[in-house]
Amino acid sequence: MRIDRIRYICLSAVGMLAIGSFACGSSPTTPSPGPSPGPSPAPVATVTRVSVSGNTALTAIGQTSQLRAMADYSDGTTRDVTTEALWTSAKPASFVVSSGVVTVVNYGLTSILAILLPRTGSIQVTATLPNTFIFNGRVREPGNSGIANVQVLDTESKRTVLTSEFGEYEFANLRDARFRVEKVGFESVEIKGAPFPAFGDIPMQRFVRFPAGGSVSTQLAPNDVSYDFGPDHCFPCKRIRVTVPTAGTLNLTAAQPGVQATGLNIWVNGTRFAPQGSSVRADVPVSAGEIFVYVGGLSSTSGYVPFTITTSLTSS
Repeated sequence: MRIDRIRYICLSAVGMLAIGSFACGSSPTTPSPGPSPGPSPAPVATVTRVSVSGNTALTAIGQTSQLRAMADYSDGTTRDVTTEALWTSAKPASFVVSSGVVTVVNYGLTSILAILLPRTGSIQVTATLPNTFIFNGRVREPGNSGIANVQVLDTESKRTVLTSEFGEYEFANLRDARFRVEKVGFESVEIKGAPFPAFGDIPMQRFVRFPAGGSVSTQLAPNDVSYDFGPDHCFPCKRIRVTVPTAGTLNLTAAQPGVQATGLNIWVNGTRFAPQGSSVRADVPVSAGEIFVYVGGLSSTSGYVPFTITTSLTSS
């Protein structure tokens, strides 16, 4: 009777999860091996470059152009991603873009971007009337940054624009490009511009004025203002205004602090006075009024050049 009961219990326990912990007079069953792992999935190709192409020279308000975006991938393939990319305009007030279609709202130029992470492609688009051109650039203070609210006057059309907070300006529909650049506290500049893609980089120098008998300390900066005096090219160069109360001989000395020799020169009335030893000196007959004195080098400099100019006046 006991043997039959044990046999019944063993048969009833078949299929139950707890059978492995119940001894029914046989060895534990060895689990069957699972399926073998398959090959590793191929790496997903990533975007390595996005390029944008299409007609970028537009000539009328409301005109459109379909741009195309192409993506290069890490597996060596290339495909059209125009409909997949996120399109944006750097100047939406002048150019709007949707699915690569650019529409001109105002004349000018901008960058159109096609974004397909992690890469971005861009292209410049212009809009100006037929047989005209665009001129753009930046007004800056040498050794500093862009100058805001500078008036840039196109002397041909008499149109003016004010520079942005970064000193940027732009004109479209030009047939010539001659400009006068002005701001209170700075020396005015006159330039002739070239059509886009030429960039009109305009350095402006702060006003420096003092009376004869005084002195001033200032500096030349990399990519400073330049002036031409006959065969001489003063660059970098600083214009200094000296007010003279009476006629006489104006004595000027320019020197660099702590430097034994100097590459500075002085120009007055178109005449250059070369450095001698640790300074440069000029003695110039002058009438009463304002005298323009230019201090600078004969070639570019890669750094800042501080100097002090001192004056005295010997009466006639």
